[in-house]
Amino acid sequence: MKAVSHSTAAKLALVVEDDAAIRIMLRKILEHAGLFVVEAATGNLAIQFLNDRVPDIVCLDLMLPELSGFDICAYIRKDRRFDKVPVLVISGRLLPEDQAQAQELGASAYITKPFKPDLLKKWLRKLLPNADIK
Repeated sequence: MKAVSHSTAAKLALVVEDDAAIRIMLRKILEHAGLFVVEAATGNLAIQFLNDRVPDIVCLDLMLPELSGFDICAYIRKDRRFDKVPVLVISGRLLPEDQAQAQELGASAYITKPFKPDLLKKWLRKLLPNADIK
């Protein structure tokens, strides 16, 4: 898990993605949008972070080592600390069944890969209306 010191003014985004190139791309987009980013490359690292902190948003891949994104979404929605935390699924899984399952587990939105940065920023503005998304 990669993190640096967190400014209290910036919204905190947890990026859960096992592909390093995509994780770096997401970090750059989110930081450019004005968010502070913490990365987790596995499901277990995401859970470790979530046991200690409550992010403002979770950007979540579904296909992860150890625990799937579905498992993490279910974990988030079972814990009342995360009631107001949006979960934005960003996945290469294109089947309607995958999107339906993510929605049933409490995902706030679903973006399929590949995606344009402007689409991600649009969802950030919608899911974090009080944030100053650039």
